[in-house]
Amino acid sequence: MRRRLRILRQSPELERPGNPVVVRVYMHARTAHLERQTQSANGVLLYVRTRYDFDDTLAQAANAYQCGVVSALCRVYRTRPRIIEINEPFLVNAWPLSVPLILLVRAMSAVTRGPSPTIVTYAIDNSDPAEVLHRKFRLPLAVARAIAYTVARFCVRRIDRIAFGTQGALEAYRSIVSNRLGHQTNVIEALPTFRRDIALAADSSKPGNTVLFLGAFEDRKGVLELVDAWPAVRAAAPSAELIVVGKGPLEPEVRRRVAEMKPAARVVVDPPRSEIFSLLADAKVVVLLSKRELGWREQVGLPICEGLASGCEIVTTGETGLAEWLASNGHRVIPEPSTDSIVDALAAAIFDERLPQEIIESLPLEDGRLIADRWMTCDDLEDCPQSNLSRSGGRRDSIPKRGFEKLESDGVMER
Repeated sequence: MRRRLRILRQSPELERPGNPVVVRVYMHARTAHLERQTQSANGVLLYVRTRYDFDDTLAQAANAYQCGVVSALCRVYRTRPRIIEINEPFLVNAWPLSVPLILLVRAMSAVTRGPSPTIVTYAIDNSDPAEVLHRKFRLPLAVARAIAYTVARFCVRRIDRIAFGTQGALEAYRSIVSNRLGHQTNVIEALPTFRRDIALAADSSKPGNTVLFLGAFEDRKGVLELVDAWPAVRAAAPSAELIVVGKGPLEPEVRRRVAEMKPAARVVVDPPRSEIFSLLADAKVVVLLSKRELGWREQVGLPICEGLASGCEIVTTGETGLAEWLASNGHRVIPEPSTDSIVDALAAAIFDERLPQEIIESLPLEDGRLIADRWMTCDDLEDCPQSNLSRSGGRRDSIPKRGFEKLESDGVMER
């Protein structure tokens, strides 16, 4: 920890006087955050903890530094950045960091009588934060709701800009914070752009009928339901191969069940990112069968985004925040992961003759998260880039709009 703090103190981005830097302060960081940080607006990423898929080798290149909650608060106070991005208000585990940050920033403007940093956040949570408190601390649900809704409303009222990554997230926040959503709020679908190395060869079909599960080996990801349904999928599509990629507490059980089906299925545990991208390049279908649990619901699903970016067909459940977009763009969205629904959806996806290029053409020209980042960090919202142009040859009605039109009803800005 001392070494990390010494590196943090030596960060030129943080110590440069008067630098209008963007500081992102997260409770947890993962590899996707680091990859995005290298493409986002100029700034520094401070994080307290790491997720299971964190890549230490990317941290330095991404200008990302690990520190404690108190250290993060001190860094923000000393540097007075122009923009501070914090975790979204519904992320209960981040409250010990987010709430003090909000209080600090608002106190800074009162003490210094100078301009206050702009607080922004990116929201994709579509679950109820009260359920998290209820499950984690075994509080009565009424008490959990009183606490969760009070904290969420407190945070939302003091955040200057909120970019929602899905329509489902916006609706979840509306149901709890009601009219406290401010006018600087925007919905920008959390869709990826195409991977350029995949797009070069996307005018042809994928080599084979590979179905790829990519994610944590946990019950809520539906990995066991997928493995159990695979013999029936193979009966419908004899040439199909299942590759189960990830790691987690169910690894021994996943290995045991998959071993009984070799060579029709295999397990790859915790591969490097380069191997994951290679598997995605060859996969015909990416499957993620998320199931709702008390206090948890699939927000977007990184494997879904990475599959789309690689021109893959998607099979998932209605729990992801992108369910509506996926269904309207020809992917398979099932209500729950039963054997019959899994077999029908996977067979349809495997035999779908749509080319990867067609899937790629349904995606925006720029990653939705990066568009949201630019919107959150720009000096003047009126000057934010607003392009609705599709890729040449793409279907205009399937390209997510990136303008910022206001809702007439309550001023919330809509995609």
